Amino acid sequence: MEHREIEADEITDRYLLGQLPAEERARFEQHFVDCSECLDRLEATADFRDGLKMVAAEEATRARAYVRTGLLAWVARTGGRRVAVSLGAIVLLAALPTWLLIREVNRARRAREQVELASADWERQYRQQQETARRLAQELHAAEQKLAEQRREIETQLARERQARAAREPNVPGGAQVATPIFALSAVRGGLGQSPTPYQLRLPRPDRRIVLSLEFEPDPELRSYRATITDAGGRAIWSAGNLRLNAVGVPGLSLDSRLLRPGEYLLTLEGLPPQGRPVPVARYPFRVIKP
Repeated sequence: MEHREIEADEITDRYLLGQLPAEERARFEQHFVDCSECLDRLEATADFRDGLKMVAAEEATRARAYVRTGLLAWVARTGGRRVAVSLGAIVLLAALPTWLLIREVNRARRAREQVELASADWERQYRQQQETARRLAQELHAAEQKLAEQRREIETQLARERQARAAREPNVPGGAQVATPIFALSAVRGGLGQSPTPYQLRLPRPDRRIVLSLEFEPDPELRSYRATITDAGGRAIWSAGNLRLNAVGVPGLSLDSRLLRPGEYLLTLEGLPPQGRPVPVARYPFRVIKP
């Protein structure tokens, strides 16, 4: 139902007077429930309705007064028009409960819409919180996987280092501990080939690390030392710097026995002062023989 039809056919007035057919009344009620303009127009008629009620009340009072004073003839002459007005007021009063019911239904619908909006907003916030919690759980899971991967890499690296260390060390049946061989070298004044009886060094079997202990008089002005081993041809095969004195006051050199082959060698020890060039300390010729 459109507003042009409502105005042309005076639907609002006819509805209040109860003159609309049932089908047309239902169509109008279905329309103005959601139409604020028609609701305002219906509410505007409330003043007219109140006026009619007041007129009807006054006329009833006058009628009772006329009956008491015997002016029934005047009532007979004018009663037709006023009775029609009174009947209109009665019709309006009969239509009032339906209008009030429709207005309450409209208010209830608006309240329901507000509740639905609040519920939709709460549901949206709940979904956002759920999404945030799900994202945090995924990030936590990814971090745990990354930590587990790093832990596996560290364990793999440690296993490789243990295998490499085990490959360098001799395999002793039963897991017995093998002492590292220590060879004490004495200093001489001459160099390689100048000692009549150089130290005889017999390498252990299987190949493993050995320690060369150097005997000499330490110099308190020298804080560290450097050792170099050269073969019979003067080629350096091993060198180590920044050596410190051990608990007994001598430097201990640890090296892999596989670096040494049968033949003659010379170990040169130099002192490293805080400033200046290295200072020669001692020479240690030795001969490696087959085990």
